[in-house]
Amino acid sequence: MKQQKPLLWSNLFRIRRETLKYRLSILVLTFLVWGGMMWGLRLRGKQRTAFLEAFDGQFVDMFMRLRNHYQGKAFIDKRITLIGIDDFTNEHLAPYGRGPWISRSPFIDLVHYLGQFYKPQSVSFDIVFENRLLEEIGDDPTTYFQAKIFRQMSETIRQVGESRIELESQRASFAAMAQLITWLGESAFGETLGELREAGVLPILAFFFPDDPRARARLWPIEAILGDDPDDLSEENGLLIPDLKASSIPSHLIEQVPGDFPYRDYPPRVPTGNYLEYSSLGSINIPRDRDGVVRAYPLIIGMEYHYQHPKTGKRIRRRLFIPTLAFLTFLHHMGLAPEQLHEGGEKRLRIIMGKAVEIYDSQGNLQYSLPIDAYGRIYLNYHGKISDYQGISFASCLGNYLPLKPYLHNKMVFVGVTATGSVDTGPTPVNRLSPLVLVHMTALNDMLKKTVLRIMNNRQRLLLCVILLILGIPLFFLPLRYSILLSMLYASVYVGSSYYCVHRHWFVMPVIAPTGFLASLSVFTLLIYYLTEQKERRRIRTMFQTMVSGDVLRYMEQNPESFSLAGENRHATIFFSDVAGFTTISETLAPEKLVLLLNKYLTPMTDIILKWYGFIDKYEGDAIMAEWGVPFPLDTHAVNACYAALEQQRQLEILRPQLLQEFGCEIHVRMGINSGVVSAGNMGSEKRFSYTVMGDAVNRAARLEPANKDYGTAIALGENTAELVRDTFFLRMLDRIQVKGKTVPVAIFELIGLPDEVAPATKELTTCYEDALRFHWERRFEEALSSLDRALAAVPGDKASLMLKARIEGYLE
Repeated sequence: MKQQKPLLWSNLFRIRRETLKYRLSILVLTFLVWGGMMWGLRLRGKQRTAFLEAFDGQFVDMFMRLRNHYQGKAFIDKRITLIGIDDFTNEHLAPYGRGPWISRSPFIDLVHYLGQFYKPQSVSFDIVFENRLLEEIGDDPTTYFQAKIFRQMSETIRQVGESRIELESQRASFAAMAQLITWLGESAFGETLGELREAGVLPILAFFFPDDPRARARLWPIEAILGDDPDDLSEENGLLIPDLKASSIPSHLIEQVPGDFPYRDYPPRVPTGNYLEYSSLGSINIPRDRDGVVRAYPLIIGMEYHYQHPKTGKRIRRRLFIPTLAFLTFLHHMGLAPEQLHEGGEKRLRIIMGKAVEIYDSQGNLQYSLPIDAYGRIYLNYHGKISDYQGISFASCLGNYLPLKPYLHNKMVFVGVTATGSVDTGPTPVNRLSPLVLVHMTALNDMLKKTVLRIMNNRQRLLLCVILLILGIPLFFLPLRYSILLSMLYASVYVGSSYYCVHRHWFVMPVIAPTGFLASLSVFTLLIYYLTEQKERRRIRTMFQTMVSGDVLRYMEQNPESFSLAGENRHATIFFSDVAGFTTISETLAPEKLVLLLNKYLTPMTDIILKWYGFIDKYEGDAIMAEWGVPFPLDTHAVNACYAALEQQRQLEILRPQLLQEFGCEIHVRMGINSGVVSAGNMGSEKRFSYTVMGDAVNRAARLEPANKDYGTAIALGENTAELVRDTFFLRMLDRIQVKGKTVPVAIFELIGLPDEVAPATKELTTCYEDALRFHWERRFEEALSSLDRALAAVPGDKASLMLKARIEGYLE
């Protein structure tokens, strides 16, 4: 035994080294997949990939729709009202863009009613009031519409009233008349906006930077920056820059602007006329994700212009930050309109890119915090469709004002086009095609309700990756079915957590990269399992195909985790058998005859052992060593071993006459069976080894087999085995014997058979013999001899009874 110990430890070391190598290779694959996930989570700004942007966005869209289904309109702010130019308005006034809309007449009436009766907080127009005809007219129509044209227009009107005239010759007059009407409408609208501002209502007009290549290629006209007076060129006199500066947020209030922040270096499309004297400007540039859906909303738009100073010749570059329509509306609601920021209210506002917009009260205490990303954007949290917001038809506002006052008074009003067929539409998370005024309303609603969804920063993403890595590593070391189930559980919990974060208005968790990481781990696990399983199956089949039955071998191949080759302690039953008098038989037979005899004996014995799920450990000449309970677990290992032993003895009764006739020798086999804890595993050298068992239970089984010779029995059982099979088989206690290395005698038993198959005489023999054995231990020798006489009368010649009788008679002498 001591000589085998170094081999055992060497073998275990080899297995552990192979396992370590295997696990390290898995960890390398895990880190590679993890690195791919890290790359996939580069969601910051322009690094965000189109694939992840599209699919992650669609998951969040689905979460929003599901949440809105259960929450309804609970998070839609009633302080927001939409005045929509809808289908009803087009039917009762005129299709938008035609008829009275050209002269701004409906807008003039609306603004008049809002200022005189409804008194909202602000009116934000998601409409760009631009008319290029006015650029030609300028501020003085008298110069443009010269006296001759006015006289011609007057004459044309008179002729139309008197009779039919030839209209072809009056085209110039009609064009001038249209321009005059437009100019008058624009002027009246501007004055109405001034009245609205005097009434305490802030008009916010939309402007935008076109995204087409031609617009991007335009240069800033020098008059837009420095004015058109060659004697007084300065930025204060510019035709456009002063108005943009007045609506901008001072640049010193904006911190940590990234180096790749997008600045637009071409002129925007702004309202014309005298509107800008009474209104603030808000950008309506809305970026879309790669799939066209609007999910992010910028709070500020960066613009850049440069020129050469007319006096010094120095090249000057300026940058401005203009608030978007919804953000400007929100700032005004918080008492921080741009003019107030320029007039000393800057201490109340801080915009920290990548962190938050912070608004302070007059005492310097933080009043409000709005999370933004590195480019000043918020992730829109859509709480409903445009029909879920408080809305009024444009046409309904022109007339009876009293019923509408609760919907407009002190509200933040948006005016936008919502009619069917409008070009100002686009896909949103809640609808395939929505009027884009919904985007501005959603952004303002999120700011008012503080439901802006946060986007995970780099530190949070790194923490998420580390957590997923830690959770993913165990997947490689679990059985395949548990690994797949656990990965599915991980993915389900992660997706559920992502939804819960949206449901609670917390933040947006990336979905595709983490779930893809978990799915990749499952695929790797499946692939590695398949490759290693095939290798392990070949190894198991090579090692055990001649030692176990086909059913057991298939079980071991399909469940390699059910046993260990590295060495373990297991409860098992050990079987030894040996042919009685085999030395004499081997001396009388020629070698070829001896081999043939052994094969004819060992083949059916082996088949019976395999039939009862036994494991053939080894053959030693005529001896067989087998185990039950290793290498695979078997709860009935002792019972199966006894069944196999009894069937072998019955098979020998059939085989014995055949062997006697063919080889001239009679075969009798003694068997020893014992149960207990054994050490099982691959044992041997580094290059040559075999699966076997060792331990005290093995040694005792080996000593039980020759004990049959003394008692004249065929199958001897150890005490542990007898306890396990006592309820199944009929046993006879033979004796207590002293085992080498043990100080306490151990009991041995004879396995006779199944209770209903045992003859009455054998049962009588067993009862009398066990009584005699008990009397013998109690030194009641006369009673013991009497019991033995009855036993021998039942079965004459019983060797165990004769041996015990001789022992007692020796004591009496």
